[in-house]
Amino acid sequence: MNAITIIQDEHRRMGAVLTCLTQLSRELLDPEVQPDLAPFEAILAYLEAFPARFHHPKEETYLFRALDARAPDLKPVLDTLRDEHDQGERRLVDLERALERLRTRPTEEAGNFCKAVDDYVAFEKAHIRLEETEILPQAASRLTAEELAVLEDAFLGNEDPLFSAGRQRKYRDLYSYVLAAVPQPHGFADPWKRQAAPLRA
Repeated sequence: MNAITIIQDEHRRMGAVLTCLTQLSRELLDPEVQPDLAPFEAILAYLEAFPARFHHPKEETYLFRALDARAPDLKPVLDTLRDEHDQGERRLVDLERALERLRTRPTEEAGNFCKAVDDYVAFEKAHIRLEETEILPQAASRLTAEELAVLEDAFLGNEDPLFSAGRQRKYRDLYSYVLAAVPQPHGFADPWKRQAAPLRA
């Protein structure tokens, strides 16, 4: 796998998690559903553990810096992407706070939480599209073989806590927890029970 393919694969995996988050949040709008909030906690923990701590910092350190030197005309879009990384972290904190409000006021906050999820997911998916359309093709064509090799080595060191075969020990429990906690068809857990009852915190 080359550097660009590795980054694209990471984007696809993150996109799958974001889509799962959106689909699960829709269940909250059904008054007959009694969901467990554990899947949301696990997904948000993953988004903090991998994209924010591994993927985005390596993009900035290796991909963006290489393009800063090789393609100064890309500075506006690179600056936008750096700013979006910072915005994404703040938006994730806001989403975590929305989940806490949902826990304490499930009936009143279900719609607000779903909107917060929609806003966060739309932002992150637009960010990924910008990188895929404006940056990765330029990197493939304008970086040298040596620069691409450095980029590849950097991203090969990423161990995605959900999808990597060689997961770091501290993320193994998160991997198992997410797959076990997310209901079918998005994960392996039993579907949520449908009954007229408040959310179980």
